[in-house]
Amino acid sequence: LENFPWWAAVIFEPDDPTVPPKVLKSRPTKSRSPMGHHLVRFYDSSKSWQWVELDQLLLLGENDALDQLLLTASKRQKFSSAKMRQGCRESYR
Repeated sequence: LENFPWWAAVIFEPDDPTVPPKVLKSRPTKSRSPMGHHLVRFYDSSKSWQWVELDQLLLLGENDALDQLLLTASKRQKFSSAKMRQGCRESYR
């Protein structure tokens, strides 16, 4: 997501019974993509939920070099603090 570093997450189906009702109510009605939004739960400290468009997602575990690049400060990954970088690495693990 723009202005946020990459973070490990899992994509959920909206009909999954573990999805909180308030998250379902926040589903965007408009999308830039014909694929719409996908429901994502991040492995951050608060286990936050977000509706994300497909072009904003990267597959974890498909490319080891990309995975390692996203775990370090780089053009593709910006961290505002060492704590955020450590949190990203923990979520990846």
